[in-house]
Amino acid sequence: MRVYTYTEARQSFAALLEQARREGAVRIRRRDGQTFVVTPEQTAGSPL
Repeated sequence: MRVYTYTEARQSFAALLEQARREGAVRIRRRDGQTFVVTPEQTAGSPL
């Protein structure tokens, strides 16, 4: 899983979202050490 700094995430948000779509998740780390995971939402298909 790729880890972005907060600044990197802000500067390349579109690329971050594309990478999350391809790989399933990316992590963003803030300066204070907190981390967040961005994952694509799973869309439910029609049961029919």
